[in-house]
Amino acid sequence: MNNKRNYYFDILRIIAMLMIIIHHITINDFGLQSYLNGTGVILSSKQALILMVINSFVIIGVNLFFLVSGYFKIKFNLKKLISLILEVYIIFDIVTIIGILLKFVPFNKDTILNLLFPFDLYWFLAAYVGLMVISPYLNKVIEYIKKEDKKIIIAIVLLFSLYAYRHDNGLVINGGYSLIWAIIMYVLGGLINKFELKQKKGIIIYFFTGILFSLFVILFYKLGKPQKAWDLYKYNNIFILLESIGLFIWVNSWNFKLENKKVIKIITFLATNTLMVYLLHSTCWLTILRKLPIIKLLNIGQFKIGILILPLYAFVIYIICSLVSILYNISIQKIINKIFKCKKVE
Repeated sequence: MNNKRNYYFDILRIIAMLMIIIHHITINDFGLQSYLNGTGVILSSKQALILMVINSFVIIGVNLFFLVSGYFKIKFNLKKLISLILEVYIIFDIVTIIGILLKFVPFNKDTILNLLFPFDLYWFLAAYVGLMVISPYLNKVIEYIKKEDKKIIIAIVLLFSLYAYRHDNGLVINGGYSLIWAIIMYVLGGLINKFELKQKKGIIIYFFTGILFSLFVILFYKLGKPQKAWDLYKYNNIFILLESIGLFIWVNSWNFKLENKKVIKIITFLATNTLMVYLLHSTCWLTILRKLPIIKLLNIGQFKIGILILPLYAFVIYIICSLVSILYNISIQKIINKIFKCKKVE
């Protein structure tokens, strides 16, 4: 079981991070978010529809990460917590300072505040830190829950994915961008492990729900309600929840064996660099560089090429960020390990 977890779910973590990269490129670089919010003018209606479908299938990346965390249960470790916090501060601050020197980032009050509080820009990492802190209590909750309680669990999940979707402020879910939703997904991941929920048909659930979700988004768009279409892209949307669970229980049903040690080593290496990939590609000024190739393709009318190379482009970004992670590990991380005797979160 341990060997299975090592590479099966490492593969899932890699897939989840690639989904997150593609999601960010789709909504930001191609401009789907601004288009549906009424501020984008570059995309055509046909292009927007294609991007809606793509985003409907890749938006589950964050949910998958929280499910994986719950599946294996975070073992609270103060040294690892320190290591994670330091890595966020060091990487973000170094990148920001470089941006200031290159004049990509203005040196003003907001920039100084970002340097002091980078977690304000990374809600996902802030939520994960929260999970690390309260994980001992969440793990006890998972241990306490029995199969007989499944109706209650389903009711709670539906409350946060259906009621909270319509009445977000009341339960402070913030469209799934919150610690509360991370807790829900964490507990679900733990229960999937505890009750050994495995389903080869999970991949069918993922694709069927993704198609249905896409149709709903397109429907609102066609009805002249693009903002409503955009509002569907919330992590606690029932469609996104079902997609996430479907893909997750499908991976949990895998039983093939990987014998090639080099392949396993590559998979492990890529999976352990997800933090760095998230830090570098998502929020800091480096997103300008990420966006340039897409903008160039759009300007010369090569939208289709941009879509076709999207998975490859996301993987290239992943590799570049992983190389930065190597440099960090052999330099700064070594110093941190000596000073604080802490290990990097993987």
